[in-house]
Amino acid sequence: MFLKYFSIVLLLFSSFVYAMPSYTRALKGTNYYVYKYDNGDDYVKEGLFRIIDDNGLFGFANEQGIVVIKPQFFFAFPFENGKAKVTLKGSFKKVGEHYEVNSTNWFYIDKNSNIVEN
Repeated sequence: MFLKYFSIVLLLFSSFVYAMPSYTRALKGTNYYVYKYDNGDDYVKEGLFRIIDDNGLFGFANEQGIVVIKPQFFFAFPFENGKAKVTLKGSFKKVGEHYEVNSTNWFYIDKNSNIVEN
């Protein structure tokens, strides 16, 4: 079943992150939704893809749709080399048709949601 939900699709350019509104689908049996990226469901990277909740917070699920890291982050990048860049606070600034994600509190987590060094 597909549910309409407001999410944000990101476009990376230079040192800025741009986003735009989009729709996504619900994970079965949860209030979590598959994050929409590049006009489709988020890509699976290192066995995980990004999800969002009703408040727009980011988390991660595995390829079977099982939530591995509950949504708790203002924004999260996909996993790369065993870690993901995330932030708990930030803001979105509209730039043309897109939105820029701004934060001064970025940090990295591992697949168990533990904070790790860059």
